[in-house]
Amino acid sequence: MTRSRQTRSPLDAGRRSPALTPIAAACSVLILISSQAYAQTAATTETQTVTVKGIRKGIEDAINVKKNSDQIVEAISAEDIGKLPDSSIAESIARLPGLAAQRVGGRATEINIRGLSGDFANTTLNGREQVSTGNNRSVEFDQYPSELLSSVLVYKTPDASLIGQGLSGTIDLQTVRPLNFGERVLSVNVRGEKNGQGTPFTGSGNRFNISYIDQFANRTVGLALGYSRLSQDVRKSRSETYGTSDKVTLPGVNGGKEFTFNQGFKYFVDDTKETRDGAMAVLEFRPNKELSSTVDVFYSKFDKEVTKRGLEIQVNDSWKGSGSPYYPTLTDATFSGDRLISGKWGNVNPLSRTIWEPRKDELQSLGWNTKWKFADKWQATADLSYSSAKSTERITEMEAGQYDTANNRPLGETVTVANYNQITGLQYDRSNLGTMRLTDPESWGQNGYDKTITTDDKIQAVRLSAQRDLEGFFSRVNFGANFSEREKTKGASESKLQLIGKTGGQFGAALPAGSSALALPGTGLTTISFDPSIANSAYKYEPNVNGDILRKGWTVNEKVNTLFVKGDVDHTIAGIPVRGNMGVQVISTDQTSTGAQVGTTNGGQGLSAGQYEFKTINKTYTDVLPSMNLIFDVAKDQVVRFGLGKQMARARMDQLNAFVRAEVKQGKWEGNGGNPNLDPFRATAVDLSWEKYFGTKGYVSAAAFHKKLDVKPREIIHTFCEELGV
Repeated sequence: MTRSRQTRSPLDAGRRSPALTPIAAACSVLILISSQAYAQTAATTETQTVTVKGIRKGIEDAINVKKNSDQIVEAISAEDIGKLPDSSIAESIARLPGLAAQRVGGRATEINIRGLSGDFANTTLNGREQVSTGNNRSVEFDQYPSELLSSVLVYKTPDASLIGQGLSGTIDLQTVRPLNFGERVLSVNVRGEKNGQGTPFTGSGNRFNISYIDQFANRTVGLALGYSRLSQDVRKSRSETYGTSDKVTLPGVNGGKEFTFNQGFKYFVDDTKETRDGAMAVLEFRPNKELSSTVDVFYSKFDKEVTKRGLEIQVNDSWKGSGSPYYPTLTDATFSGDRLISGKWGNVNPLSRTIWEPRKDELQSLGWNTKWKFADKWQATADLSYSSAKSTERITEMEAGQYDTANNRPLGETVTVANYNQITGLQYDRSNLGTMRLTDPESWGQNGYDKTITTDDKIQAVRLSAQRDLEGFFSRVNFGANFSEREKTKGASESKLQLIGKTGGQFGAALPAGSSALALPGTGLTTISFDPSIANSAYKYEPNVNGDILRKGWTVNEKVNTLFVKGDVDHTIAGIPVRGNMGVQVISTDQTSTGAQVGTTNGGQGLSAGQYEFKTINKTYTDVLPSMNLIFDVAKDQVVRFGLGKQMARARMDQLNAFVRAEVKQGKWEGNGGNPNLDPFRATAVDLSWEKYFGTKGYVSAAAFHKKLDVKPREIIHTFCEELGV
């Protein structure tokens, strides 16, 4: 876009004007207009270039990427470095057509493409497959600060040269290339936020990021550095009920007839603290047009701590037996039919619960890509990459309650229920902390419980490829190989918490120093608040080992070798320009899984009761995945895209778990576990899209797709039964 600036001849301001008549005035105006027109014609024109920047620039760049792509894609481009507006890249991706974000704890973590879960998609960073801090393959996108990424490309159709592509689509995250910038760039952003005013959510936070891009040595060396930090605190109040259709018969209540009641009530305040630090660095070397080499590093550390404090009340503990001092009573009961509406439950032991959930995630990705044009029409590419993710998550439950110091046991009390599903009163005031103890209010035989879940995921890969320019129907051929190895290990350990120096679970200990009462909004009730990290010093840990826990741990190793060849199309058919590509991938997979084999009864898998051992199971398979993408330029700024291909998505890693548990119950074999012999999901996909562009300002499109999934449930059941030995 250009605009012109004209110079004009000034009037002689020093000339004295005679008195004007109306005719003279009209003539003067005509002369002035004529002189201005002449001056404009004779003036020298100076041209200025108007550079489109900001949000408009980001939109135009994304439209250009979509318009010029040889596949059906969706794109995001930052308006400027560090300027993607969302806290994580998932929030930005979710705005694209056909994509949706799945939220955990209010934050977008997983991306669904065309209605399929994240397990069917794959994610790459600068074209390299990424590990995950989660339990499976799908990437947790809140690990990626949007400020450190320059663009995102979502492939909805397959491409033979795209390594690690998914069945529903492939999401490629991209960092900047410093030599693509024409000048030095320094960007600093500071943002604050305040959330949830007038809602059960309240919170505040801030975001900071700084980016630096520069070029050196006569623009042969480029450097990009970026750092991002997010800090956020959120408080949420919530109430829940469970066991809403439980039934019981109590002596002297409802005429001795069975009645329906609400068993469980929860009133909690949840505090969440999140801190995420991210960094990226890119070093680019391009001494000439024939050679370029780029090293990029991405790092992210996400610490999250959730502390849940509240009351959990089970009004009917008849399972404790009629002789127990905790056997429930019910008075002042009101019924509607056989449903309890209100009343006073006696011998109830409300739990003041503290549930502590700290989690630490760390992700790093390193890549080195070199391109060399070694001959006329020939170019070779070598790419080395390494990606790793570690996650440690802990769930610690601590219990406190009213304590009967005279009898050295938890103290039961009367609880008032109204409106069927609401606790309106407790016998004891929990703002009086003198009667509260860390204990086992519900007689579970433990003072708390602890779970630790660890995840360790690594991918290392080598990609070698070459391309040659051609003449004819195919304008270029691209071929090569990718060799990758992935190992993911999930560990799980669980322990019962017992107060140090106490045995039997029910004994109590004084509340930690600094404990205070915490009001539960909207209820009139209170619970206790203390630093949850006291779990590390107040309790001893008794390991809990059983089949259900053993099945949560596993190791899966995958060696994947991919050969590919792709031809780019640039031709004219029946007078219509056609571009696109045709190609094929041959993927060889060698997968190995290690898990526990558990026997819970004599004869189960040759193991006696309670024994277990670890077993490794191996499977190999090969897939041939052809693909074709054709783009027809049917009219000015109008294109029709057609895609056809075969796709695959490997089974979830927890489903590949080699864990097997078998036992005999009542003379029948029973068992459960994973299946390392699972084949991947396979599909045949057809895509059709029409797009009308309005320059770079906008576009309209209509698209349709069809995927036929190939699933063989009989084979899945057969291989699972083989592992059970039945």
